[in-house]
Amino acid sequence: TDAQVRALAGGAAASPPAAAADRAEADPFRTVSRCEIEEFMEPQLLRDADAFTMAWGLELRTPFVDHELLAAARAAGRWPRAGGASYKATLFDCMAGFLPSGHRGRSKRGFVLPIERWLRRALAEPSARDATLEAVLADPRYRPIVDRFARGRLHWSRPWALYVLERFTRAHGGGGVGQP
Repeated sequence: TDAQVRALAGGAAASPPAAAADRAEADPFRTVSRCEIEEFMEPQLLRDADAFTMAWGLELRTPFVDHELLAAARAAGRWPRAGGASYKATLFDCMAGFLPSGHRGRSKRGFVLPIERWLRRALAEPSARDATLEAVLADPRYRPIVDRFARGRLHWSRPWALYVLERFTRAHGGGGVGQP
């Protein structure tokens, strides 16, 4: 609200931008959807995703936030309504000819990094190791944990935590855990 903007700005703020005033729509579902997109997804989620992917030389595609797709959904009168189809389902409908058959009906899947497989490969193939893993393997305090993992008696997260700890201490001024 105008009062909230003035309070946050120490009383010196002008009226909120036109986009904020524009949000006062008759349909509360659309109002909340627009606020979510304009106040959280765009300035926070997309900015963070962009920064993180650029830091690693990756490109991220976000086809379901494409402005032309959203405009097409609105023009076709398919914008989601409270109690109706979800935002994602509406966009899937608009892209029906572009997505593989059966795509919409699939359940949501997570993305899991194959860390256990990487660790097992590195233990089996010395050429797949880096200096940090060599240090973990050489440390007698870590050996029981690595051995239990290698025998299948310990979850991969335990040796991975040692690896991350060793790498962190080396990167931030230490010679590794227990080193001066």
